[in-house]
Amino acid sequence: QQQQQQQIRRRNLHDKLLQQSFKKQKHEQEWRGFVEERPRVEEAPLAARREEQRFQRPVATDEHLSQQLSQLERQWERQERQWKRNHQQNQGLQQQQHVLQYARQALVSGHDFVRNLQQQQPEQPYQQHQLQPSHRQHPLQPQHQQPHSQPQLQPQLQPQLQPHLQPQLQPQSQPWLQQSQL
Repeated sequence: QQQQQQQIRRRNLHDKLLQQSFKKQKHEQEWRGFVEERPRVEEAPLAARREEQRFQRPVATDEHLSQQLSQLERQWERQERQWKRNHQQNQGLQQQQHVLQYARQALVSGHDFVRNLQQQQPEQPYQQHQLQPSHRQHPLQPQHQQPHSQPQLQPQLQPQLQPHLQPQLQPQSQPWLQQSQL
């Protein structure tokens, strides 16, 4: 009797364990199915709504098409106006850029001109100062200086010309002599 009772208990326990494992498996399967099908369940009403909306859309009649055409024409006109405005603005900007470039060039050339003047200035006032006191003090001094300066220039030019002429003549004359001798 005791053995029979133990066997029955074991069977009962075994059955309970099997039942529990079956329940677990079933629960897991159901959970997996729920997780997998959940997005489909959520999307289903959206798809149904879309189809309803598709059926509810107005049929494209001639009036409807003409309205659409007029809207498109208005949009096109607006875009054309905007494009023209932008084009004019761009042209204006380009002209301004050209003007600015010319102005920059003028400024640069002006700066260069001023620099050149500044570089030349230290020589000019020195010459002016030399000339001015002579004019102020003695108006006859420049007349005296001119005849003095002329004879000074003449002897300078003469010795320069003479040595240049002499060596030129000598080597030219020698080959003629050599040729005549030959």
